[in-house]
Amino acid sequence: SVDFQSQAVRDMLEALANGETQPMLPLYQGEAPEPQIERADELRAKWGVISGQVWQIGKHRLMCGDSISWNHIRLILKGEQVHMGLTSPPYAVGKEYENNITFDEHLNLLTATAANGLKIIQPGGFFFVNFGEIAAQSHTKLITGADRQCIYPISQDYWRIFRTCGYELYCQRIWYKPFNRLQQPFWTYHTSIAHYQEWEHIWTWRLPGGKGDTVYNWDTSVRAVWDTRNEGTSDKPLTRHVAGFPLCLPEWALRAHSPMGASIWEPFCGSGTTIVACERLGRICYGMEIEPK
Repeated sequence: SVDFQSQAVRDMLEALANGETQPMLPLYQGEAPEPQIERADELRAKWGVISGQVWQIGKHRLMCGDSISWNHIRLILKGEQVHMGLTSPPYAVGKEYENNITFDEHLNLLTATAANGLKIIQPGGFFFVNFGEIAAQSHTKLITGADRQCIYPISQDYWRIFRTCGYELYCQRIWYKPFNRLQQPFWTYHTSIAHYQEWEHIWTWRLPGGKGDTVYNWDTSVRAVWDTRNEGTSDKPLTRHVAGFPLCLPEWALRAHSPMGASIWEPFCGSGTTIVACERLGRICYGMEIEPK
């Protein structure tokens, strides 16, 4: 927490008011645990991973299961409530793991995740959600009614779903990504997402209840744009998962919205980036992933 009466904090506030900026502090010193993605099939066969199993990984738990199934959630949490939720849910942008999923099914998944978060996260806690703005045109053509390029901003659905559940949008940030795939004008693409490869939303929702505001890490919390272009250049998230995010993103989220020792729920664990971040920063992760690999 931050003592707003301390001279150091007052000096920082004055500097910010005068337009002075400071770089984000280094997140972690030391070697990061490395995933063994190339051995996924081998390791699944070796350990016999099937749906419904809960694995204890040090102080963390990882479940092969459905994150909207309350029976599965009970198995991994064992009746506990966590300090914070942190995830990057399926985006409805046509990734391979979204095959045969309709747009309505995607929204139902998001609604169930938000509703479960109300039971899983402590009152006044935070739910950090990373998502892309543009839904795939194959999903939204019936909504827009357009035969040619017409963008559908899916953030309106995120706002409606989480706010209807009772969350308050506590913080809205942009993830500035280290990609630049735009090689031609926006309107020449036959997809609705090509020119949105350079940034994504990172929204922090606050649950009802709790008392006041706590700033866990001032330097991280004051940033509205989280720029990862120069962070973790050796970290290549798309080699781990088709929709992976860089390690620094969950690390910044943990610093901004949770204390040391906090418990974190990750309903869409993917390649396990959030678990690695929790291990490095002294948090405890309860992760869920439906895919046995």
